[in-house]
Amino acid sequence: MKSAKFAFLLLLVLNIGFASDKSVEWPSIKLSLDNLSQHYPTVSVEISKDPVYQRDKKYLAIALQPLVKTLAEHYPDTLKDAAVVFTALDGYQAVMPYSTVLEREGFLAFKDLAAKLKNWIPFRFGQHSIMPAPFYLVWPDLQKQEKWRFAWPFQLASIQLKPSRLIYKDAAPKSPNKTILEGFGLFSQFCIRCHTINGSGGTVGPDLTSPNPTTIYAESILMQRILNAKKFNPTTKMPVFKNVLSTEQIIKIIRYLEGIHVQDATNNAIH
Repeated sequence: MKSAKFAFLLLLVLNIGFASDKSVEWPSIKLSLDNLSQHYPTVSVEISKDPVYQRDKKYLAIALQPLVKTLAEHYPDTLKDAAVVFTALDGYQAVMPYSTVLEREGFLAFKDLAAKLKNWIPFRFGQHSIMPAPFYLVWPDLQKQEKWRFAWPFQLASIQLKPSRLIYKDAAPKSPNKTILEGFGLFSQFCIRCHTINGSGGTVGPDLTSPNPTTIYAESILMQRILNAKKFNPTTKMPVFKNVLSTEQIIKIIRYLEGIHVQDATNNAIH
């Protein structure tokens, strides 16, 4: 059994895809059911109100955490700044902080148990009917208010572990200030999936590059808007963070936003 595990780890290393940061190599693995099923157990998982199919589903799957922890064994940097990059067949990427991936038990689903003759039932995605194969990342036992924090990508082809600073590029602070760096960590965990900073992030919420919210709101007002945006705009899609983030954490996010604004202003002045 040990020799088989060693062979799998060797396969993982040989299939690594690297992103360069001063010649540092970041581990990744190409997902293959044949290889994964030999070294990780297959389990049945139930998902309440699956976000892709919009109904309760049951899948055969392989647990995500053991695989990500195997990647972490090959990670040459501090895991505090690490992010997990899930890449689909078409190149789409979903990103989650490494710490968030370890918060809950995620699973790589490879078969829909409702499908009789095939592994999957197709679903509508825009104007197309597609299959989630080869893997669909699912998260059982999440509360409704938690689901937005966890990525649900389908047609997964690979998983990589790399630093947030490389993924988010100009959104990452250059400052060594501990509070600003911790604020960036919180922003990348809770905010950047919906908000863009300097070209990185989501588009569900407003772009926070310009105007930077710290330039238009007093700190006390900005804190209240982060805690409960629905109080100011009942139609907003922004979650209520009142029982999610502490006052100290929100202040760190604000310090990050202030820091990135100063950084941008300095860069613009230089150029």
